[in-house]
Amino acid sequence: MFGDKMTISFVDFALFLSTFQAHSLKTSRELKNAIKDKKLQLLFNMYDHNKDGRITKYDLVIVVHKLFSNLLNHVQIMRIVDTMMKEMEQSESNHILFEDFCKALEVFDMTEMMVTWIPEFHGRTTDDLH
Repeated sequence: MFGDKMTISFVDFALFLSTFQAHSLKTSRELKNAIKDKKLQLLFNMYDHNKDGRITKYDLVIVVHKLFSNLLNHVQIMRIVDTMMKEMEQSESNHILFEDFCKALEVFDMTEMMVTWIPEFHGRTTDDLH
């Protein structure tokens, strides 16, 4: 997500969070699509543990374990991973490519999902305030 950095600056962190900024009613379709693509790439990169441009079963095990190890046992985690692989992997190559990942997530409206609403702005951007 942040490359090889062991620590990040506040600016890096703020730029990362800007991915989740709510858009305004004035946001163009092109910008919404660019934001959607950025969110998908960010999510893909979170799962692509070794950053080789593909998600392997091993990558999924690492992420699902980090997310659910306090709730699920190893067998349950492996069932989730197997299901994810089966549903997303399209190329029959035992890994998930970015295109496969995007196709699997088409059911979600990524322009509206993963948005952080800041109560003071009521979903508006700073551009809307001027």
